[in-house]
Amino acid sequence: MNNTSNHYIQLDFIKVMATIMIIFHHYQQIFGVYFYNHVNYYFGLFDFGILVELFFLISGIVISKHEQSIQNSDHTFKKFFINRYLRLILPIMGSVIAYETISYYAGIMNVENWLFETGINPLGAVVASLGISAWGILDNPMINNPIWYVSVLFLCYLIFYLILKASRKLNCSAIYFYILIIVLGISTQLLSINIPLLNYSTSRGYIAFFFGVILSHRINKTSTPSLPEVITCIILIMLFIHSYIHYYNYIKPIILYLLVFILYPSLIRIIMATDFTLIKHSIWTKLNRYAYYVFVMHLPTLFALFVGINLNIIHYDITLRSNMFLFALISYIIGIIYYYIIYLITPKHDLS
Repeated sequence: MNNTSNHYIQLDFIKVMATIMIIFHHYQQIFGVYFYNHVNYYFGLFDFGILVELFFLISGIVISKHEQSIQNSDHTFKKFFINRYLRLILPIMGSVIAYETISYYAGIMNVENWLFETGINPLGAVVASLGISAWGILDNPMINNPIWYVSVLFLCYLIFYLILKASRKLNCSAIYFYILIIVLGISTQLLSINIPLLNYSTSRGYIAFFFGVILSHRINKTSTPSLPEVITCIILIMLFIHSYIHYYNYIKPIILYLLVFILYPSLIRIIMATDFTLIKHSIWTKLNRYAYYVFVMHLPTLFALFVGINLNIIHYDITLRSNMFLFALISYIIGIIYYYIIYLITPKHDLS
């Protein structure tokens, strides 16, 4: 097990793969492309858009390593939250500028797509750039929409910090507070609550992120899953797949909970038990360092391709499956370049 200071390379592998699949998902969604006799990431049997829950889950697992230092006051609010917020928000600001620039020209040229807002939206750009688009304080401006995930992640980080401080002051386990937030998230969905800080988007983060924090206690305790645990996880995955294929209409109302509490944790544990050198190679840690930048820039890149094709500036056969893979590669290269541009501005940052 390649593990240094609670860093698991297998989680890097999962995040890189999930990022690529999100790119595939949006590619097919925006271009309306269906690949016969192949895996489809938008029109297929599984909705890959709900991989966001997997990102939240892993974020909760990863951030848990700061629990002790926050409770011991080694991490001040500025060191933990403010610095993290500033490091994450700068790449978002750049992606919003790119998105709005493309939107401006798309509006002039009358190029439209239901997922893109064309023309300049000053208020929306500010809301998105501040990372509060999903908070419910103002309407989600739909500017570079995937960054709603980061917006909710900010809230999760803030609540995580406050919980640890409160649990230390009250001299009780933080686990009870994590469970409370998960229950609050589920209640928000079941009761269709839609108020600031409590809405469908934030609830998705609350449920998955804080279950990830709870799950981390099991992972850190037994980093390499035992054989009985692996067998149990395999059985749970097989039951999920069977139910998804044959009884989807019945499990649809609870699909997010099955993913967060059963499928994704089972996949994570199985992959952590995998002894394949390829999965445990250090290359995944390096690629994961760029994954955040790829994520925040892939939609503006896709938007630019969409506009270029519609204006006959770019000749790109979107119906070829190989070209979808090529676009993912291009998106990753752009994300890497973007990482080093940001690195020149803030050389001390570390988002890996």
